[in-house]
Amino acid sequence: MKSCILGKYYLARLAFGAVLVTLVSLSIGAGSVSAKQITPESGELMTLEIAGKQSAYYRIPKDSSLYVTLTGPGTLTGIVRLITPSDGDTPVSYTLMVSNGVEIVKTLNSTTSASDWHWLGNSENAGKSRKFHVRVGEGKHRLRFALKNTVASSAAIKFDYNKRAPHVGESPLYPIAMKEQVTVQVRERALDYAIMDDTIPVEVRVIGPTRLRVVSRLLYSGLMKGPKQYSIVSKMDSRELPIKTLKTKKSFTTKIINHPEWISGRSRTFYVPIPEGEHTISFLMDAIEAPGIALRFSIPKEDTRK
Repeated sequence: MKSCILGKYYLARLAFGAVLVTLVSLSIGAGSVSAKQITPESGELMTLEIAGKQSAYYRIPKDSSLYVTLTGPGTLTGIVRLITPSDGDTPVSYTLMVSNGVEIVKTLNSTTSASDWHWLGNSENAGKSRKFHVRVGEGKHRLRFALKNTVASSAAIKFDYNKRAPHVGESPLYPIAMKEQVTVQVRERALDYAIMDDTIPVEVRVIGPTRLRVVSRLLYSGLMKGPKQYSIVSKMDSRELPIKTLKTKKSFTTKIINHPEWISGRSRTFYVPIPEGEHTISFLMDAIEAPGIALRFSIPKEDTRK
């Protein structure tokens, strides 16, 4: 009986679900372990000492490459420091491109200037740091890092890898009520979200026991600036749930297709435990001047087969 009821909600919005399933198949789940520093296949070792602590970086010459082989899923964090041509505050631009085979997975366009530190053993300046993240899917991957579009002769990169346990499969849930639907372009992926504001809620119907995963994005108007804190008021049937208070800032790697005047905040995720039986959960924006909050939902795939 439960499978039939769930099927009614999934099949009603097959196209919407297909997009979310694509996201889920690429997502990285919980169960992270401590980050581990990664050594690339080649590259000159460079050492930087700050406040008595030494860190290992690897040189990447301009128009050359470094390669890192990883087994996913996980998240690779890189810290790049351009080796600036001279000391001083003169800004220097550069591009760092990360590719996996023929696919470009990250392009970092940045500007930096000289810092107060030099590499141990030589007089080269270590430019101010820039951090970036690369999500790594399941399986083995060989990532290529290429330095381009700069007057500097080289840069240095430090790699840390946080390997994660595979994410339990997720099945999307489509809301039964909302203000409107928007499509958020997240790099190469188009994801559908349901919108709520302070008067019109988003509602979703769930059969438990399970755990409802809620991904939220605050919608910025053109006048909103800086980091923001926002709250989500929710109810399960007629029972009020604890208020979720989240913090975010603008995401410049996303675009809201059908509302180009809005800017999406970075996604923030929380979970709602669902007890036995069928329940309606409603979500409403609280205490912030904003166009709304975008939500999307999923539950563990195994719970759809109970």
